[in-house]
Amino acid sequence: MQKTVLVTGSSRGIGKEIAVRFAKEGYNVVVNYCSHETEAIRTVNLLNTLGGPFRIDNVAAIKADVSDRGQ
Repeated sequence: MQKTVLVTGSSRGIGKEIAVRFAKEGYNVVVNYCSHETEAIRTVNLLNTLGGPFRIDNVAAIKADVSDRGQ
């Protein structure tokens, strides 16, 4: 069973690097962002280009403010 990870703030910076690391370990990755949609899409595209032993099945970008319980 392939595991899925949600990485908050993963559109750029440290969060992006964490998302890349999980993708390289074979996890499905949910890229969470609040206000940097373009960067989130770039991160998703980057993760989707990982091939060979780093192939993952699912990557998604989700816009949500994790400090807002309703989102």
